[in-house]
Amino acid sequence: MPIVKIYGLSAGLRALPPEEANRFVLELSISIKREIAGVSELGITTDHIDVFVVADHNLKVNDVIVEVVGLTKKPERTHDVIQNVARIVRCAVGNTVGEFQFSVVGLIEVFVYSFDRTIDGFSSE
Repeated sequence: MPIVKIYGLSAGLRALPPEEANRFVLELSISIKREIAGVSELGITTDHIDVFVVADHNLKVNDVIVEVVGLTKKPERTHDVIQNVARIVRCAVGNTVGEFQFSVVGLIEVFVYSFDRTIDGFSSE
């Protein structure tokens, strides 16, 4: 189950009226979930993806950093598939940021981490 953590949006969210900030987070979450679930090689649905916008009041740059964690390694999840996930998440964030006209965003960097659960973790599956 992928978990998407987004850092670097706090200043922009604080600049929006509360109801618009809530709408931004909701639209961003829906967009990211839809895009990731659309990668057929992952074999997951939007119900199995969690998105969090992390409060980052001490971040010193205007960059947005996105981490996608919790993808288990499988033969069909090749390097190209993982790179595609990074690209589509970057586009989803960039498009939503653009739609809401955030003026405080610099670079958008996406890091996708996959793991072999027999080596790097445990799952009850």
